[in-house]
Amino acid sequence: MREEVLVPINFFEQLNQVATQISEVSSINQYFSIGSETAKVIFAGDPSLENCLGSALSHLQLPPKKEDLTIYCWSNQAPFHINLPFLKEDYQEQGLLKGFNNDRFYAAFQHGAASFVFYDRQRSIGYYLINTPEQIPYWEQSFPFKNIFHWRSEVSSLQLLHAASVAANAKAVLISGNSGSGKSSTTLSCALAGMDILGDDYVLADSEKLRAYSLYGYAKINLDNRKRFPSINSFVAPVSKNQEKALVSLNTGLKGKLISNSPLKAHLVPVITNSTVTTFELIGKEHGMRNLTPSTMFQLPGLQKETFQKCSLLTKGLPTYKVHLGSDPLEVGQAIAAFVTTL
Repeated sequence: MREEVLVPINFFEQLNQVATQISEVSSINQYFSIGSETAKVIFAGDPSLENCLGSALSHLQLPPKKEDLTIYCWSNQAPFHINLPFLKEDYQEQGLLKGFNNDRFYAAFQHGAASFVFYDRQRSIGYYLINTPEQIPYWEQSFPFKNIFHWRSEVSSLQLLHAASVAANAKAVLISGNSGSGKSSTTLSCALAGMDILGDDYVLADSEKLRAYSLYGYAKINLDNRKRFPSINSFVAPVSKNQEKALVSLNTGLKGKLISNSPLKAHLVPVITNSTVTTFELIGKEHGMRNLTPSTMFQLPGLQKETFQKCSLLTKGLPTYKVHLGSDPLEVGQAIAAFVTTL
C-alpha cells in the first residue's frame, strides 16, 4: 500500500481529491497579486489558518478574478485528513521528499513549521498541509507559501530572493545580507525615513526586467534591537516565550508606504560599523553575487541551477554598493533615501 502511495502521481491524485472536497464545502477564498500573476488561496478546516497565513499577503489582496496559481491550505484533520506515508529516510536535504521531485511535481517538509508543501506544475496547484495552526511558528507566518512561490517561478524570469527592497522616487534597491548583517534594521531605518518598502526578508524580482515585487508585509527584528526603533512598538506583534525576533506589521504601521513593485536600480550590501555617518562604496558585482546567491539557494529547496542563473543575471544587471552603516537609524534611512534618488 505504501509503495502505491509513494508513486508521486498517485499521491498527488489523493491531494487533488481532498482539494475537490474542500471546493465543495464552505471555505475562505482569497486572491493575491503575486508578481505579475494572480494567486487564489483556499483556506479550509480551522478558520484561524487564514489569519495565521494570510495576513502577510493582505497588502496584495485582489477582488476575485481568474487565477494563474491555486493554493489549497488546510489543517490535516478530519474531514480533510490525508495519510502522509513518509518515513524518516524519505526526508532529504532542505526537506525535499525522496522520489517526489521531478519534471512535474515538487514536495518538501518544512521542519521548523512541521508542514508539508506540494506543487503540481502541470495543474498550477500548490498544497499546504499543517496539523494545527498552533504549530505554525512566527517566522512561517511572516513568509507563508514561499516554497510554492519559489517552485512556481521556474516557468518565468521571476526569482524569489532572500533579500529586502526599498524605494524612493520610483527607484528600488535590493538589500542583501546574511542573518546579523543589518538587513532588517536597514529596511526599518529606510521606512522611518519615509522610503517606500517592498519587503524585508523575501522579495520577488524579475531577473530580466530588473523589477522588484513586494511579497510579504512583515519585517522581523531582534528583540534586543527594538529599543533602537521605539516608534515601531505599536505595530509589533505579541512576542511569545523563546521567540528570538519580533514580527513588525508593515501593512499596519506603514500603510501606504508598502508598495507593490518598482524598477531596480542598484544592489546594496549593508555592513555594521562604529561610524556615526553612513557612506557608500561601489564594489564589484561579484561581491553582490556572493552576498545574495548562497543565502537564497540555502533558504529555498530545489531549482538550484535555475536560482543560481537568475541571481547571476540579476546581479550582473545592477551596480553593487557596500553601505557602511552609521549608528543612528534615522540617519541611515535618510542617507539611503538621498543616495537612491541619485541613481
